[in-house]
Amino acid sequence: MTDIKTMLVIGATGVIGRRVIQHLDAAADWRAIGVSRRKPDYPGEAAHVSADLMDKADCKAKLGALDGVTHLLYAAYSDRPSWAEQCAPNALMLENVLDGIEAGPAKLERIVLMQGTN
Repeated sequence: MTDIKTMLVIGATGVIGRRVIQHLDAAADWRAIGVSRRKPDYPGEAAHVSADLMDKADCKAKLGALDGVTHLLYAAYSDRPSWAEQCAPNALMLENVLDGIEAGPAKLERIVLMQGTN
């Protein structure tokens, strides 16, 4: 029997997030849960959670309720006009996600942080 791992993909509608979810959908030993503000516009088997990563309470309520998550792929990104303006909101989103997950029953084995710009 194969142990099923569950990856929470933060930024499910982005370039990286959508590709990872599509890959995991084809893998027999993985389950994916996508997180983004809007529902993905591509077909797939992954569950989806709509969450505002800038909202700490929303992240705690929605991400803290998830059970069985073993892996986290963080690929969210909020663009701003300058590099200096990008730091605070992107750090806040990551902090809110991690605080939300820590508030719940998930037992993470691995966190992968993917960052880039358009």
